[in-house]
Amino acid sequence: MNIFTKILSVLVALEFLYIFYLETIATTSDKTSNVFGMTKDELGQKNVNVLFKNQGVYNGLLSVLILLAVFVFASKAAVICLMAYIVAVALYGSFTSNPNRADWRSSPLSPASSDLHRYLPGSRPQRRPRKNGRGFRPLRG
Repeated sequence: MNIFTKILSVLVALEFLYIFYLETIATTSDKTSNVFGMTKDELGQKNVNVLFKNQGVYNGLLSVLILLAVFVFASKAAVICLMAYIVAVALYGSFTSNPNRADWRSSPLSPASSDLHRYLPGSRPQRRPRKNGRGFRPLRG
């Protein structure tokens, strides 16, 4: 696993830890209210509070799994599976939730998900023929 993949994975894990903090620890804070576009009264409702805490634990565990995949197991395949799952859940949420509340495209890490195909098993750089017609040379960015 290259350093770029590790750095992006750690950034995603930190983002999930921050979401864990907002949803589980600071459930009724001003910051949580602003991030999720809900009033503090709404966040203080028992049912909403329980749902937020449950979702926060889920996000915290995702963060732990990412860090385990990167540093303990050093598994590129596990990181790819986790990131693909996260992108799939984000896409589902973007289509089913209120677009004014949580738009996954506004995440600072969303450009990273667009390059996910580069890290899939079997992916190879594109090549074009050389001018002399023999062999191939890599495309330059």
